[in-house]
Amino acid sequence: MAIEILKITTVGSAGSATGSGTISGLRGVLARLIVNWHASAPAGTTDITIVETWDGGSRTLYAKTNAVTDVDLVPQVAASDNAGAAISGVYGFIALVGGTITVSVAQSDALTDCVIVTLVTVE
Repeated sequence: MAIEILKITTVGSAGSATGSGTISGLRGVLARLIVNWHASAPAGTTDITIVETWDGGSRTLYAKTNAVTDVDLVPQVAASDNAGAAISGVYGFIALVGGTITVSVAQSDALTDCVIVTLVTVE
């Protein structure tokens, strides 16, 4: 099991501050994705995007607009009910291929450690 923590600090003025950070070389299966916002939630609209990129392409692991509440995602086998409809809030396993994870935050206040993202992987 590996745990990677990325703290994003935003710079700029209220409503137009941005920040980003990266983690490289993660391999394995994403077992948990935790997003913790600064103790005082950013004012206005806050958007977060977490993207994995590698030589062959990219994919969004998590994206949310107006995202000022903490998130704790635990990917699991995608589930459906007895009628075959997908169960909301269930995420399938995400295998990481060793590329780069980029976390981008936009439109929040300028805050040190505006958001702390924790990625837990298992080999």
